[in-house]
Amino acid sequence: ALFEANLDGSKGGDDRVPFVRFEPPFFEGVTYGVLPPRGIFFAHVAFFFLAQSVAAAVFAVVVYKYIVQKRGTTSAYLTGFGLIVPAALFLPFRILSALDVRSKPLRLLILTIPLSIPLRATEAMFGFAPPGATKSLRRYVMYYATLLETRYDPDTHDPAKANILDLVKVVAEVFIQHSWAVVLYSLGRAVDYVPFETGDDESPLGIFSVGHLVNVFLGVELLRVSMSVGSLELSLLWCLLSGGTLFEKLNDNPMFTSTSPSDFWGRRWNNFIHGALKRGVYKPV
Repeated sequence: ALFEANLDGSKGGDDRVPFVRFEPPFFEGVTYGVLPPRGIFFAHVAFFFLAQSVAAAVFAVVVYKYIVQKRGTTSAYLTGFGLIVPAALFLPFRILSALDVRSKPLRLLILTIPLSIPLRATEAMFGFAPPGATKSLRRYVMYYATLLETRYDPDTHDPAKANILDLVKVVAEVFIQHSWAVVLYSLGRAVDYVPFETGDDESPLGIFSVGHLVNVFLGVELLRVSMSVGSLELSLLWCLLSGGTLFEKLNDNPMFTSTSPSDFWGRRWNNFIHGALKRGVYKPV
């Protein structure tokens, strides 16, 4: 397979050699090693990000020309429901099959297109796209290609601009989240990502055991930090390339700061999909 590298190494196993080894003070007989990053995986991630941005930009041009500018017409709905939505849902999976992509992180990454494009096409058909995004074709292409939730000024509807302090905050957040991801993946890999006993696996009540609940919590936090690292690095890159455009956080520390289920789902977990669902499904309905 062309894209078979994963977080733990290639298909044939991880052949990296730790460049630092140490023994934690409270774990006798346990030795940890620090491995160098596997460059091929990050090259694959960069390739798929670029490919998805180009694909999203192509979708944006078609949606803008034949839906946004012809909103309310029969042809706009035919283009949206007959072409854009099926193509966005179907093509990424054909690409996965054609390229024989086996890496789970890469397979998850490419789902951005089928998750976002149909919803953005729907919001365009029913007139709920952000006003700032539809002011020009250039803005609309950027709105799609960044694969992020752009922050707009509520008064002018122009993209919000970052200052030096905003950039420093983003860089610091990238460092913090990346470091936390390294810790979670490193410790999790040592115990096969199941650090605690789960009790009786055959009993239906086993899912409510403390060990199982903690394992699930840590697993979701691992997913959250993985999403955050990628989105923060992408937002920093697009901020620099676009002349300082600000983007909304994908996740706002939902596992530790949420005060209620509605706060978790509505304001802290995957704000990109939350905004897309609100404009593409909830408001049209």
